[in-house]
Amino acid sequence: MSGLSDDTLHKVLQQIQARTVAAQRELSLVRAQIAASERARKISQLTSGEISALPEGEVVRVYRGVGKMFVQEPRKVMERSLEVQEKDIEEELQALNKKAKRLEDEYQRTQGQLRDIFHSQQQS
Repeated sequence: MSGLSDDTLHKVLQQIQARTVAAQRELSLVRAQIAASERARKISQLTSGEISALPEGEVVRVYRGVGKMFVQEPRKVMERSLEVQEKDIEEELQALNKKAKRLEDEYQRTQGQLRDIFHSQQQS
């Protein structure tokens, strides 16, 4: 790195720093999405638990919120839709966790590159 001119070194540092900031920003967004998905999963699981706790033989009305209204649905339809929703949320969480891991690795890599550049400049 000591062979690079100050201009080139400055440009390289700016590029690495921009990648670091972008990775950090995107990582914080992904973590927020993970938290939101976790909340949605928890709500779905709680709703499933409450519906399954209802007595089977009796006629119990189950309603789904749609905007500002509630629509009555058969219990089995509601249970199936909650199962599908939980499965979708789980798949989304897996994808988000993979993305978060990739972004963490990228952030660590760019931090290491910056550290290496500064150490090589201090030794020169």
